Amino acid sequence: MSKNIDKLLPEDFGKSFDMEVFHNWKKSVNEHEQTGIISMVMYVIGLAAIIIIGGLIGVGLMFAFMLIAIAISAPKMSKRKRFQRQLGINNRDVVNAIAASKKRQ
Repeated sequence: MSKNIDKLLPEDFGKSFDMEVFHNWKKSVNEHEQTGIISMVMYVIGLAAIIIIGGLIGVGLMFAFMLIAIAISAPKMSKRKRFQRQLGINNRDVVNAIAASKKRQ
């Protein structure tokens, strides 16, 4: 998705934006995707802990790793949503803009 986000222009949304906020939004989307990958790794480690160790210790480790993953991901998601609110766009607008940028190319 980050390749698609990097190619987006304000014209794809059909709006004009403050370019600094728009650039920060694109940067925050890329950061959020990176933390998403880290979160998925943490989830897999948690599931592996429950499979390998089992019992209450495994369940405790699984929940600990999942809480860590949420703690890592939540601030980046909040930052992305804040920039989206400043720009006045929602996720559906982003999907439509990606489709418009693909037609443009």
